[in-house]
Amino acid sequence: MKLRWRRRKIFANSLHKELVKLFALASVVPAIIVALCFYYYLLTTVGSAESLSSDALTLNMVAVAKQVLTLLIIALPVCVLTILFFTRKVAHTIIGPFDRIVNEIDQNLQGKRKGSIHLRKGDKFKPLVDRINTLLEKSENT
Repeated sequence: MKLRWRRRKIFANSLHKELVKLFALASVVPAIIVALCFYYYLLTTVGSAESLSSDALTLNMVAVAKQVLTLLIIALPVCVLTILFFTRKVAHTIIGPFDRIVNEIDQNLQGKRKGSIHLRKGDKFKPLVDRINTLLEKSENT
C-alpha cells in the first residue's frame, strides 16, 4: 500500500533549499576550518617529534600551537563574517516582503489603500502575494 502523504522531493521549494544550504554552510565551514588547522598541527608536531628530545618537542609544540592559534584567529572571523553576510542577504528577501505584505494588508483593511501588493524583484513570497492580489481584486469587484 502506497502512502499518499509521503513527500517525494527532498526540498519543498527553492526557499527551503536556500535555507538548508545556508544552515549547512553555517555549520560545516567553521568545522572544516578548525579540523584542517588541527590536522596541520598534528602533522607538524608528529613529523618533527622523531628527531627531537622531550624539551625540544615541547618547545616545538608550543610554536606550532601559536601558529594554529594565529590561523584560527584569522580564519574564523572571516568565515563568520561571510556566513553573516549571506544570512543577512537571504533573511532580507524573506523578512522584508513579509513585513510589507502585513503592512499593505493592514492598510487595505483600514481603507487607507486600495489595489494590489507589490514586491521587489527577488523577494520570496511572490506566489503568496499573487494569490492575495487575486483575492483583493475579487473583493473589490464585489
